[in-house]
Amino acid sequence: MNLKKISYLLLVLIVGCTSLNHESYEGKKIEINYLHKDGFIEGDWIEIDGFKFTHLERMNNVMDNNYAVPTSEVIKDSLGPEKVFKSDFNSLSIAIMLANKLEKRSESDQDSSENLLITNKPLLMTNGKLRIMKKDSTIFRVQTSKNYPAEIEVLEM
Repeated sequence: MNLKKISYLLLVLIVGCTSLNHESYEGKKIEINYLHKDGFIEGDWIEIDGFKFTHLERMNNVMDNNYAVPTSEVIKDSLGPEKVFKSDFNSLSIAIMLANKLEKRSESDQDSSENLLITNKPLLMTNGKLRIMKKDSTIFRVQTSKNYPAEIEVLEM
């Protein structure tokens, strides 16, 4: 094989392998639906316009980390490695916590013209649907770990 064919084959393999690890969406307005979704596990993640949030199981770690959100089942406390106290965490609450942390990160970003907006706070509070757009209405990207439980839909291209 010549060098061009080998290079092309390598490029196809690299692109193919990296796309297997995450899912990606681009648009001017994107909706993330958390209502009645469960199965968020430790290590699942969602990245919204460069802000990456990871799902963690230990609630104290979630509270201490600006880029962490809870899993569907959280560890509230433990008495050593063999005795842990777990509790279910509502998917609606995951959506609200993500929205709050996203707004805080976006507000602290240096370029205020590109801040993200949560456009539907009443719908978020009642239906767990997080609608996001940029202040300047430009396209942004949402990426997730493979098989992320929330439904993601591009509302405006």
